[in-house]
Formats: sequence, structure tokens, C-alpha cells
Amino acid sequence: MKQLIKVIEADPEIRSIAKEVANDFYKSAARKVYEDDNSVKAPDNLLKFKSAIERLSLDTGHLQITDREIVRLCIEVERRASIMS
Repeated sequence: MKQLIKVIEADPEIRSIAKEVANDFYKSAARKVYEDDNSVKAPDNLLKFKSAIERLSLDTGHLQITDREIVRLCIEVERRASIMS
């Protein structure tokens, strides 16, 4: 996971999407996904984030990253950015 955080932080496009996902969580759009409510469709920016990671040739299937883990990862990236600023 730490390697993935570094990759996200290094890529401005993915970093921007991670920020959107984290902000959605705080607005509760992604909170339902985070709470494992399978009846809720994942927010579009979460799906964009998954696609962006796949474009970086990271094997998300191999890492078995769930939507919940992606939301948590985006929140961590955003938290680290706010600490550094």
C-alpha cells in the first residue's frame, strides 16, 4: 500500500482524482461504499481513480483492491497532503 501511495502522490492526475474521492467521502457520497453498502453504486470519480491506477499498469486484480480500500487509500493520500501543506 505504501508503494501505491507514493505512485498516487507522484502523479498529478491521479492525485487530483484521489482528492475528489476523499472529498466525496466527507460529503458522504463515498461513505456508503466505504461502509460496504453493496446496493450503492460507486461514485464516478472512484471509478475514474480505478481506471487511472490501471493505466499506470498496476495490477489491481493482483493487489485485490476493493472500492472500500480505494476510498481509504484516497483519504490517506489527502490526509498526508494536508499535513505537508
